Amino acid sequence: MPLEMVKNNKEDQAGISHRYHGVRVNWGSIFGGAFVSMGLSVLFLVLGNAIGLAASNMINPTAGGGLVTGTFIYTIVTLAISFYVGGLATSLAGDLVTRVSGMLHGMVSWALAVTFVALYGIMFIPSVRAIVAGIGPNGANWLVALTTIFSCVLATVGGGIGASRARARMTRLEAELERRDEAEDRAKHAA
Repeated sequence: MPLEMVKNNKEDQAGISHRYHGVRVNWGSIFGGAFVSMGLSVLFLVLGNAIGLAASNMINPTAGGGLVTGTFIYTIVTLAISFYVGGLATSLAGDLVTRVSGMLHGMVSWALAVTFVALYGIMFIPSVRAIVAGIGPNGANWLVALTTIFSCVLATVGGGIGASRARARMTRLEAELERRDEAEDRAKHAA
């Protein structure tokens, strides 16, 4: 963010802090974070398929126990990482400077991505319909439940951490802006 934008943003925040209460929602960053999450999820799942850890192992009765366990762990970890990065991207893209705002934006981004994926899966993938209806294999039901929980928590944490980083960046830029203003004032007084 250029220094002039920091100055304008700071003045804007000071002017509207008394008019607005609560968190202002930045839908652009929420959609961006959701797409980052979904894109990384697809990337990791395709990578998992390439190395033999396909999610279909969870519903395949002929898959060995080690393969099912490895798939289970790989899926939970990689999807949770995807949503963490999506939450982080949400708060960084939105220049959110409070941790609560970043966490809420990360959670909303997660909810948007999960809703989209669930609706897509229900419409086009029979095994997803079975899991949502509660008649899917027990291992797949647990996989979906744990992945959903961990990804929500990590998207929220990622949003909070991203907001902390954005706040630190804003503080550094504000300090630089103040140093430049002081240097300009000294130059004016010296002339």
